[in-house]
Amino acid sequence: LASFIGNKGTEAYYVKREGPQSKGLNRIRQENREEKWFSDFISRELASLKSWYEIRRGSLIAEPDRQARLKEIQRAFGRELRPRLSAGSYQGFEAAEMNNARLLTYQLYLEDMSDFEAAYRAFGSDMPKFVAFCKGLEREADPAAKLKLAGIGTAARAPK
Repeated sequence: LASFIGNKGTEAYYVKREGPQSKGLNRIRQENREEKWFSDFISRELASLKSWYEIRRGSLIAEPDRQARLKEIQRAFGRELRPRLSAGSYQGFEAAEMNNARLLTYQLYLEDMSDFEAAYRAFGSDMPKFVAFCKGLEREADPAAKLKLAGIGTAARAPK
């Protein structure tokens, strides 16, 4: 949520500071698009990795096999995503030492940002209403499900 709000806030700042057609705003929007693409990519790869681990549950996973699986994620990035990137974001992803801790960081900050975007739009791109709704998610038994519902318009109303 913080990453999503930060991205939207940065765009709003550049619109106000430099105008809606500025080079700075265009650069920020490109960076935000690329973060969205990376979010989609890493969300898919993390789900695949989770399945890979679940299939092997209860058996010892050899470190070379685990490293090979993590390298597969980096190769997929190189094939699928790197050719689309121009803002310089994620340049070091392929060369970085890949491990579960690094992937958990991506999961924490970037996994599936699309639900935030859909809910934000359901609130008419009104940040105060969207933030009020998100604050109310603390009280929900399943905040992710409520967020998803908001994005499809069935629960898009600010908390009382």
